[in-house]
Amino acid sequence: MLYACYGRPGGPIVTPEKFMALAGPDFRAKGVLPYCPSCDEAVDPYGVHSPQVTSRFDHQNINELQAPWDDCLEANRSDRYKGMHADGWDYSRGDALRRQFFERDNICQAYAFCLTLCRKGNLSVSEFKALTRIADHKKIWAYQDIPLWIIPYILLTLGNFGSGPQSRFPFHFVLSKSQSKGLSQIWQPNQKCYLKKVFSASGDLVKTSDNPLVISHPQLEETAGDYEWVSSGPVGAMLGGI
Repeated sequence: MLYACYGRPGGPIVTPEKFMALAGPDFRAKGVLPYCPSCDEAVDPYGVHSPQVTSRFDHQNINELQAPWDDCLEANRSDRYKGMHADGWDYSRGDALRRQFFERDNICQAYAFCLTLCRKGNLSVSEFKALTRIADHKKIWAYQDIPLWIIPYILLTLGNFGSGPQSRFPFHFVLSKSQSKGLSQIWQPNQKCYLKKVFSASGDLVKTSDNPLVISHPQLEETAGDYEWVSSGPVGAMLGGI
């Protein structure tokens, strides 16, 4: 993890070098700790004074009883979420972006996009709302420079689908990108990144004409299509109540 909060959850964002310069080598004895900007867990600085190692902050070892989809994106340790860590943080911009996302047209387009990829019967409004709550918990909105149009792609990676009465096989979505780079790679120009729909039991690709799906703003608009049926109907009214 590249950054942590100094001294408290939500504190000033610092690099490992900055943290050590401010807190000193006896930071634990003083009770001054770095915290993950996403999950608020206390983390450990690593490699600050080792020229052969890239400095970083490390989470504690993963709880083996923890479901893989509950892991912190910043921990960068599960195959499912490798490379989904932030390249920087901007909380004030994140607050504004979240408000913009929940404007009626934007959230209705996002739902239409996600429903198209999940297929009918696999994403109720309540399930979609649950994805936005997970995004809140993981502070996705505060990722530095994350654009509005990328949010629906990210929401799909945060859930598990296909357990409803009309579905036979559970599935989820993963990103296909360089795992050594942060999440911002997927919205940079001239980067070929994809959203993949895979069977949860095997990890095999679900074979459909739109899978894997290129990650781009035009692709979002094409996949969502005309979402007037969402905005003007009862689904739009329910989404408006989030």
